Amino acid sequence: MTRLARDFAGLSFGRLTVLKKIKAHGEAPLWLCRCVCGNLSRITTGNLARQKSCGCLRAEKSADRPKENAPRRDLTGQTFGSLLVLGVHAKRGSHWRWLCKCVCGAQSVTEAASLIDGRTKSCGCKSPFALTHGQSRTPEYKNAHKNQRRARIRGVKNTFTTGDWKELVARSKGCHWCKRPFNKTRRPTHDHVIPIVRGGSNTVENSVCACMPCNVSKNSRLVNPANGQGILL
Repeated sequence: MTRLARDFAGLSFGRLTVLKKIKAHGEAPLWLCRCVCGNLSRITTGNLARQKSCGCLRAEKSADRPKENAPRRDLTGQTFGSLLVLGVHAKRGSHWRWLCKCVCGAQSVTEAASLIDGRTKSCGCKSPFALTHGQSRTPEYKNAHKNQRRARIRGVKNTFTTGDWKELVARSKGCHWCKRPFNKTRRPTHDHVIPIVRGGSNTVENSVCACMPCNVSKNSRLVNPANGQGILL
């Protein structure tokens, strides 16, 4: 017994009104529908009950949805560990990033999630091996980070921090060995009076600021690279 297909002509489905059956698409017939916006659409029988418009309804809802031009939660003025949130920095992908000021005075940019769940509590200065303060690409900070790693591998005393390096540079007007003043071309580098490879510690007491030529010349020797004399221990 042949089953007669239902005629949907004249019926409405959401914003669509069925005008007529136009042709068969395999075993499923296609229906010509007019949307309230005036557009014509061809829809299969199975989609008549699911499709509410020609697509204009979705476009209107998308246009009415407010754009997220500001974070849902304002963190400005709040404190997370040692960080005070100054304000919004920028949005990267779907995550808002916040400009923060650490108690040490350095500024850093952190995602809200890292602040809220406690993963980020400082600019990095609270870490015993923190050495950057936004200058991780400078030669002297790379050298300081290398010294931290060498000290850990050798198992010697390793207490030299970013604050110690800043204080050391501030009070060092020139190279500890050759006494030449530092300038834009002659920058301070971290050197150890007793080299780490000879059992020297990575501490303030064993650290000096040296120019690069003296640092390279001294290497792991117990001599003053400026005059070749032995270092009095």
